[in-house]
Amino acid sequence: SSPITPQVRAMDAVNPHDYAISKVRDAGFTTVCILPGSANVIGGTGIVIKLRDAQTAEEMILPGTEQMKFAMGENPKRCYGTDRKYPMTDRLKVAELDPSKAPEPDFQLQALVPVVRGEMRCRIHAHRSDDIMTAIRVAEEFHLDYTIEHCTEGYMITDALKARNVRCTIGPYLWHPSKQEIWNMKLENPGILSEAGLTISLTA
Repeated sequence: SSPITPQVRAMDAVNPHDYAISKVRDAGFTTVCILPGSANVIGGTGIVIKLRDAQTAEEMILPGTEQMKFAMGENPKRCYGTDRKYPMTDRLKVAELDPSKAPEPDFQLQALVPVVRGEMRCRIHAHRSDDIMTAIRVAEEFHLDYTIEHCTEGYMITDALKARNVRCTIGPYLWHPSKQEIWNMKLENPGILSEAGLTISLTA
């Protein structure tokens, strides 16, 4: 419904009685990160949960693991570009200097306050090398704490990534080349980035 939905929270969709939890745990996974989808420029707040038997979602959530999901590339362009929907800016900073100019409460924008203050990490979906570099430029401009999600063409820009000590979550690899931005996917990518001295993790 909107390209900017930071108010969406993954925790609100966690069902501790989901049949998949025990199956995934039996497969050897004990901890998972749940993120809002990649159709939105700003998708919402993700969390990390332990796949433990619990009655409520709160019992599964690891405190302090909240992360704001961003997305670059084909997904937001396809979903919203044709509708000419663009982001809006926050006016809270002005209100700090002049309380009389405080905006009306806005749950959508309020969810971004910890992001711009560096209190919440951002996970930025980006496949192509140019999108990765755009994400980095924006993150550095606003002093965001961030990681690059997918980083499919990271092997093409290892020097640039290393110079900035960019953290990358690479994968998944079990998908078909349904969109152009993943056509340059290489199984060697994690090894190349790791050998370059970058901090990486893998996503299934």
